[in-house]
Amino acid sequence: MLEIRSLNPMPGHHVPRCRIQFSISYVVVFCWIVGSVTSQIRAAQPTVEYALGLKPKQVVQYDIPDDSGVKTATLAMEKANAMTSWVVRSSQGILLRRFADTNGDRVVDQWSYYKDGLEVYRDIDTDHNTKPDQCRWLGVAGSRWGIDSNEDGILDGWKGLSPEEATAEIVTALANRDQPSFQRLLPSDAELTGVGFSQDLLDQVRARVEAARERFGRLSQEQKEVTPQTQWTAMLAGLPGVLPKSTEGASDDVVAYDNVVALTDGGNAGGGQVFVGSLVCFGNVWRPIDLPQLPSGSETVAESFSLFSPKVDGAAFQTGAVPSEPLQPFLEQLRAIEQKMQGATGADMAQLLTKQVQILEEVAELAQGNEREFWFRQLAETLAAAAQEGTMPDALAQLERLSERLPADDPLKSFLAFRLASARYASSMQEPGADIEDIQAAWLEELALFVETHPEAKDAAEAMLQISIADEFSGKEEAAMKRYQQI
Repeated sequence: MLEIRSLNPMPGHHVPRCRIQFSISYVVVFCWIVGSVTSQIRAAQPTVEYALGLKPKQVVQYDIPDDSGVKTATLAMEKANAMTSWVVRSSQGILLRRFADTNGDRVVDQWSYYKDGLEVYRDIDTDHNTKPDQCRWLGVAGSRWGIDSNEDGILDGWKGLSPEEATAEIVTALANRDQPSFQRLLPSDAELTGVGFSQDLLDQVRARVEAARERFGRLSQEQKEVTPQTQWTAMLAGLPGVLPKSTEGASDDVVAYDNVVALTDGGNAGGGQVFVGSLVCFGNVWRPIDLPQLPSGSETVAESFSLFSPKVDGAAFQTGAVPSEPLQPFLEQLRAIEQKMQGATGADMAQLLTKQVQILEEVAELAQGNEREFWFRQLAETLAAAAQEGTMPDALAQLERLSERLPADDPLKSFLAFRLASARYASSMQEPGADIEDIQAAWLEELALFVETHPEAKDAAEAMLQISIADEFSGKEEAAMKRYQQI
């Protein structure tokens, strides 16, 4: 018998849980209302409407069909690699949801959500008690991996967090005045002693972490620059550095960024900056070690702390990690365009995007050193997003030309190659009469070529993950496991 058990979705970010048992003739559905054991029984197979009503536990952008899309979507049980899943597809066969029993105990323990046919988020029940205790953002949604130890729907910690995502979490914590969110970003004492800080540096870092832990609540309440409307846009930083392990410290080197800045967009308030300071890598999680700082008007950032150089004079926003003076007029133009984009659609949006790309190209050409890499990345991300969303007709062609302009040994070549693969896939999926199987096959082939050509690239792991997921659901379990191990 196949039974689906779920917590009734609540407003916000609560997530349903499903329990599955197999039956030849029917499906019984138990619904737990707000975590209670109250239940009701449905003597029919779960409907598409019911399946699409299940929501992710955390915030993520995923495909939500409109009423007509719900009516034409299909729900079916599929088996692959001894794993049984309820799968929802659109009328075109595009994946929308997958609720899977991964260990064969006839209980759903993985809830997957898709965007443009790609998995972008999953809730995971690792202890098989019908309640998710982990969540992962995947594909174009990023690489965050959260832990919910007490299964209450609120994250308790991080298992995976990139440096970019760490700065985005800081901005979100400031915007929401959310002290617990910032607290879980800070390293524990065990993590601090687990990397190779010298004793002197360890003492300094400990003091700064504790100060950040104590002062963030007040800072978030008093600051006015970051509001609920503020959005993170990018991380600005130079190359990461390494402090060789100290004989006084633990066994691992310290890998970190210094003078990190988070760029933000405040909508009508324009762009802004949050000085993050240093980010340190602890396993698969990047963490801040200091209180974020917010300059107001012409104010400079005080008490700058650096892991790789003597203490600076406090003018951190005037170092090479931030836009230089010749670029300021262009940045003002970009901010003006971003404001006009609010609510723009169709031809107006395409025109604004075209102008934005032109300015980004000029900025990228004028920029020097680390700034050049940052602005080329911004240009590539803008074109890739426009191509995937179909908001700029020639975005894909421009992205291809941008890639062709770069020499083969340019570090940005791999960055562009990965985004080109995703943009081609999304663009092809939007074409009328698109052959989904052929498009996905071409995309996976391009990802495989990317991994072969750029094995050391930062995006290689993400490409391998997408190939592994595809292999897993197409019956190539051995190949999938091999890649998972490599990742």
